[in-house]
Amino acid sequence: MRFRYHIILALNMLLVCIAKSQTADSILSVNLDDVTVQGYRYTSSLKTSEEGGHVWKLPFLNKLPKILGNADPIHYAHMLPGVQTNSEYKAGINIQGCENSHNAILIEGVPIYNANHLLGLFSVFNASHFSTMGIDKTCPVSYGTNCIGGVLSMQYDDEIPQSFEGDVSVGLISSQGSFCLPIGKRTKVTLSLRASYLNLLYGAWLKNDEMRLGYSFADADFTFLHKLDSCHSFIIDYYGGYDRGQFDEYEDAVKLNSTWGNQVGAFHWRFNGVKYKINTTLYTTNYSNNMSLYMSGIDANLPSSISDVGVKSFMKAKTWNVGTNVIYHHISPQKVDIKSIYDITHVPPKIQDTWEATLHGEYKYGFMRNFSANVGAKLIGYFTSHRNFFHVDPSVSLQYDNQTTRVSLNYSYGHQYLFQTGFSNVGLPIEFWFSADGDNPPQAAHSLSLNASASMFGGRYRLSGDLFYKRLYNQIEYGGNIFELLNSSYQLQDNLLHGSGQNYGFSLMLHKCTGDLTGWVSYTYTNARRKFKELDPESSFPATHERPHELKAVLMYSPWKHWDFGATAVYASGTPFTLPESIALINGNILTQYGEYNSNRLRPYFRTDISVNYKWFSRRVKEHGINLSLYNVFCTDNHLFWKVKVDEGKRFAYRPVSFIVRILPSISYYCKF
Repeated sequence: MRFRYHIILALNMLLVCIAKSQTADSILSVNLDDVTVQGYRYTSSLKTSEEGGHVWKLPFLNKLPKILGNADPIHYAHMLPGVQTNSEYKAGINIQGCENSHNAILIEGVPIYNANHLLGLFSVFNASHFSTMGIDKTCPVSYGTNCIGGVLSMQYDDEIPQSFEGDVSVGLISSQGSFCLPIGKRTKVTLSLRASYLNLLYGAWLKNDEMRLGYSFADADFTFLHKLDSCHSFIIDYYGGYDRGQFDEYEDAVKLNSTWGNQVGAFHWRFNGVKYKINTTLYTTNYSNNMSLYMSGIDANLPSSISDVGVKSFMKAKTWNVGTNVIYHHISPQKVDIKSIYDITHVPPKIQDTWEATLHGEYKYGFMRNFSANVGAKLIGYFTSHRNFFHVDPSVSLQYDNQTTRVSLNYSYGHQYLFQTGFSNVGLPIEFWFSADGDNPPQAAHSLSLNASASMFGGRYRLSGDLFYKRLYNQIEYGGNIFELLNSSYQLQDNLLHGSGQNYGFSLMLHKCTGDLTGWVSYTYTNARRKFKELDPESSFPATHERPHELKAVLMYSPWKHWDFGATAVYASGTPFTLPESIALINGNILTQYGEYNSNRLRPYFRTDISVNYKWFSRRVKEHGINLSLYNVFCTDNHLFWKVKVDEGKRFAYRPVSFIVRILPSISYYCKF
């Protein structure tokens, strides 16, 4: 048997050799023409998701214009289609016509309740600490988050470097550094620090129209990642930030000081198996602010805060995605504490302790060729001391994808149980959070969208578009002003407007994805209308943030090894405001009679920013260079809002207010090692 086995093995080897010889001969006897294989490498930092959202690689932000030396993720998110740009002094993010508070802003799934630093120009996110930023224009079931707007999510990089690396940037108003230290092959520690010194060099600039601005902030990010094996890993992360702002007007007749900050801590456990993935997070997040106001002998403090402790977990298989999210909210709505010559005593608002529990699931089913459907639902229970709410929020999505063309039709119905309001939304965070209850039912929204995108010219360009409609219920807006606080009978509930709204519109984007020059041009039309029964139950008016028309462009150009050029431009409709019909000065007090709510608009907003990087390389560092940026390079005088102005002769007028300076130049040095 052994002899026969060796004979058969020898015959097989001989046949293989003969076959190879014949194949080689046949190849040598054939003459082939030249064959050219050509492709285009995707060099853009932005990609479009299946549902019409966007994923942005954050390291590429350094090629875009920096605001006072900072590459801020949320500021650049405003340049995406369907996301509204903001004026200076205006904080937050508006997606498809929704208010800033309608959106969920997450760090690896953990909510953060105020994502803004200086006057809306900076956010709390240090771009060098994160790898990607994702934006969904609706709230997907898979997040397990209850909001009626969109979702902005920051993600960490889970790759472990072979050696110590990081980057440092030193600018005129702030400096920052991120450092990543590997500990063996399975562990890394990442630390990012940032601090500002705005008034040190810009103090002389920050005076305009008898107003002085003082500001400083600092924040820190810490992440510890350990991979137990090829499937299991855990992350411990922390974010802490602190801001202090000060406004003085009319020779110190009006002083406004504000401090605010966030604290976020989380433990993540991840299992990445072959057939399914599990992600569990235990977290705590806190946001607090305190505004003090001195005016005409009145000294007022307005503190508020919100704290969460939560646990969320989800499992993702090939076609299933299920999970839970349980949150305990401890909310302290804005308290009014006034000291003055008048007898003013307010009843403090009650502390709100609530529970929010969500069970969510989603199933993806493929049918025919290139077609699929996603069907999902959230089962929600929201528990307060006076009333409990139970809801079922469904969602369905139909998709067509043939690798070059994507089309999706999406519908969802959602609820949101937290409100944010206040008498002003300028850059200092004066707004505060409070919970749904018997007097204020949860917000709700029907959302319908049609998204399409197609690759063109061999993948070098991508054309995408969105149609969207949202019907909003149980909307709330603050109807009073700061002078209402001087009334001893002041109650928050008496100053709230209750109503409904609708958002609809469309956006188009042409995106160049390859080559030395990448970027996009987009146009967005948004109609955001609100109707409040306390004002006029029959008529609707534009939402305060509405900008019907927005034309935006983002360009990144890297023609040579040592040079990068960037530019952003926006042209947008002016936002609505309420113009007074009459102003009178009685006993030293200014009394104003306002006209129809939001019946006027600021003039259109136009701004262009440019930047240039010169970089060089050496053996000791990967890259270092100089960034020069110009904010509002054409010095456009954009009106931000209108206000009553009083001169030294006690004469007054209602006039527009512009940004403190027309152009903001900045220069910074950066180093990557």
